[in-house]
Amino acid sequence: MQTINSALDLKNAIKQLEGEHEIQGLLLKEQFFITYENMRPVSLITNTLKNITSSNIFASVLGLLGGYISKKSPTDKSNHPIKRLLSNVLESGVTTFIIQHPSVIKLVGGLLIQYLFSKNKSKSPKSDN
Repeated sequence: MQTINSALDLKNAIKQLEGEHEIQGLLLKEQFFITYENMRPVSLITNTLKNITSSNIFASVLGLLGGYISKKSPTDKSNHPIKRLLSNVLESGVTTFIIQHPSVIKLVGGLLIQYLFSKNKSKSPKSDN
């Protein structure tokens, strides 16, 4: 800080410090609002789900889930060899697709999560007319 020699220098220094104080106050309020919004339960859940969908864990879980679902297909309980063969081919195809295209699976999962957690904008409030 510079040396203050006159009353005019003092007034200018005070104005400068008041301006800095006001800017810091606005930044603090903005940061508080951002922190408040991020700490809301809905935001915490949404951010957690976004982080999960962006990781390889999500693709692995979807691969296992896809394999499990295709394994539990109705043709799996059949004793007919052609139906069992088709069931195995389906299971292998689903698993291979999920392994080879994890970005597509992540994209679909992310869109599904966004759809489930987005606010329904198509509903309008009922009027009392």
